[in-house]
Amino acid sequence: MNFLPKRDVLSLEELDRLYSVFVRLGTRKPRVAGGEPLMRGGNMTLFHSPSRHLRDGALDELTLTTNGSQLARYASKLADCGVRRVNVSLGILDPARFRKITRWGDLNDSSIDSADRAGLKVKICCAEGIQ
Repeated sequence: MNFLPKRDVLSLEELDRLYSVFVRLGTRKPRVAGGEPLMRGGNMTLFHSPSRHLRDGALDELTLTTNGSQLARYASKLADCGVRRVNVSLGILDPARFRKITRWGDLNDSSIDSADRAGLKVKICCAEGIQ
């Protein structure tokens, strides 16, 4: 995998400022998505910082789109930050192919179960038919 140089990626502080700008412009339901947000270092900052806008009523909700590979690890932390809904976007359903594509992820029920136990509503989207 080729990643962008760090200087070409928004910092967590820059992303937080961007959240605040969008909130001031009227955004009420932002969704953290793009690649796999839960793989980024300091990923809980992506949810903890904007959660202040939930507490003050400027946001209605904060949601996440993920491939689910790290959801079991972070579900309760996401709920603690005010996330209530998660979209799990699966490109494929075959566990071996999923692991190969994500390079480390496991496609299993524990992710969805963890999200459910944490009180997160889960929507599963899949591009590949069940085989």
